[in-house]
Amino acid sequence: MAVIDSYRPLAVAFSGGVDSTCLLALAAQGGREGLLAVTGLSPALPSADLERARATAIQLGVKHVEVTTGELGDENYAANPVNRCFFCKSELYARIREVLPDATWTIADGNQADDVGDWRPGMVAAQRAGVVSPLMEAGIGKDLVRAFSRQWGLVTADLPSSPCLASRLPYGERVTEERLRRIECAERALFELGFVELRVRHLGATARVELSEGDLRRLHSADLDSRVREVVLASGFGDVLVDERPLRSGRLNEDLAL
Repeated sequence: MAVIDSYRPLAVAFSGGVDSTCLLALAAQGGREGLLAVTGLSPALPSADLERARATAIQLGVKHVEVTTGELGDENYAANPVNRCFFCKSELYARIREVLPDATWTIADGNQADDVGDWRPGMVAAQRAGVVSPLMEAGIGKDLVRAFSRQWGLVTADLPSSPCLASRLPYGERVTEERLRRIECAERALFELGFVELRVRHLGATARVELSEGDLRRLHSADLDSRVREVVLASGFGDVLVDERPLRSGRLNEDLAL
């Protein structure tokens, strides 16, 4: 795609999610020279996402570099303000810049056309760091991202979107590695029960489980309520609530005065 090729040499900030995987695959269509996938090793990145990123980079034949990020050591991030993502992305882009061969390289993120208008302070960090968003520039939204992904046989083609683990914490509740691991453990256990699209919100000692409409039907038809409670409690929570409203991404942003 011309808009991507115009930025070579290019480093893709690669989380292993739906959008950044599509971007990397599109970039690989123009050749692997001058192309790098860079994944930030953060406690907020689920281990399953990291494993997927590693496997996908091999599948696409793209050189993959992993960088350790230190956002948890930044009080601006750890305090979990409403612009938490700004500090996370600023740290990520700084660490990516450190591993690039020289200043001619451009960093690209996976933001796509449907992200416009949403509350995304990470985009501000991208703009300040000179990071580009080729999918957004080309007008490619989520539907087209998934269509391309199916065409190329990417494992992310029908993968539900899922932001980082820190997004499960209400703003103002401190981000700690212990809390992130508790969330990941609970979500992994629910995936193993066969649920497909979900969030475990960390509300103090209580976990609020949010499921897609289809998963809510399955929960009740298969009488899995007690099993869900059991596995989430085993992850370290003191209580479990299942939200009867279908999952909606960004629910914790609803009360923000933006």
